[in-house]
Amino acid sequence: SGRWDIETTSGKTYNPQFFIPSLGQLHHANTPLFDGRKSFTGEQFHSAEWPEDIDLCGKNVAVIGNAASAIQLIPEVAKQVSKLTVYQRSANWVVPKGDRHYTKFEKFLAKAMPSLTKLYRGYWFAMGEFGLYPMIKGKKIRSAIGEWMCRREIKRHIHDPNLREALVPDYPIGAKRILLSDNYYAALNMDNVALVTQPVAQLTDIGIAVAGGTVRAHDVIIYATGFKVHPFYDGLTIQGEGGALLSDYWQDGARAYYGVITHNFPNMFMLYGPNTNTGHSSIVFKLENQVGYILQLIERAGDGVIDVKPEAETRFDTEMQTRLARTAWAKVENSWYKSGGRIINNWPGSALEYKRRMKTPIWADFETSVMNAPS
Repeated sequence: SGRWDIETTSGKTYNPQFFIPSLGQLHHANTPLFDGRKSFTGEQFHSAEWPEDIDLCGKNVAVIGNAASAIQLIPEVAKQVSKLTVYQRSANWVVPKGDRHYTKFEKFLAKAMPSLTKLYRGYWFAMGEFGLYPMIKGKKIRSAIGEWMCRREIKRHIHDPNLREALVPDYPIGAKRILLSDNYYAALNMDNVALVTQPVAQLTDIGIAVAGGTVRAHDVIIYATGFKVHPFYDGLTIQGEGGALLSDYWQDGARAYYGVITHNFPNMFMLYGPNTNTGHSSIVFKLENQVGYILQLIERAGDGVIDVKPEAETRFDTEMQTRLARTAWAKVENSWYKSGGRIINNWPGSALEYKRRMKTPIWADFETSVMNAPS
């Protein structure tokens, strides 16, 4: 019929012409299944599932993880608790964020001259495009500057030489997500904060046991362990033409033409799909361009269906993997950007390149068909 049948868990069904899953890439909390989790008698939760009634004041707290989520919560938790232990799997490159309150004068200028706010946003956009993006591309000079900035921050805030050494990553900057924080290193230098670099072996009734046998007691355990991103759209059964299952098509890693459409699933468009993540710019910027692109596909489909040609999707995927293999992301064996040997989350180019290429679809890469009206 050229339409989608959507069945919900409540039993309600929908029959739209177009289906646009907008789940993105980060929506399933990833809680490691450590041995002994059920035996721990204290409170435990993932940072994305924070209990509203939790009170950490005066508690002995553990945070497992030290990446994007962790560096936001650790400085704030450290102010409340009697003791905070951070369990680090691997160090991350953390550059200063430069965050601060706007002054009254700046707020006055922003109201009086709105164009200044656009200029200010353009400045931060340029910092990502011409500051962080070259690091991801592996440009030696820019990468060296970035690593120097991180080492300078460590030296500035951390007094213990052993702790300094533990906080320096063993991989090039940009290979994993570059983190932004003004107060993470300062928090680790607080008297009530400790860093543990031995791997977590299991949980016990009183706390956490690491490799080697040491057990530390905790009242609360917070999992700042990110999200499960593979497989994409986990938990959804999406069936395309001829009964094709999207999970089967993506069993070797998700792929989609410009991260928006995949062959054999006509009239299905994705927001924040495969190979659209960014390590240096705004996802909202990407979404704006994807929405504009999808609207053009919908208009082209009219009352019928539109699908990407398989050879076009293959050509795009080959380009993505070839270019991604030359980035810093390929320099590490494991990261959430990867599924097997493929980097399936990230866009290899600049944000401006993405905007340019998403402006107008290459219509030769698509096929449309008019559906017969129901008898």
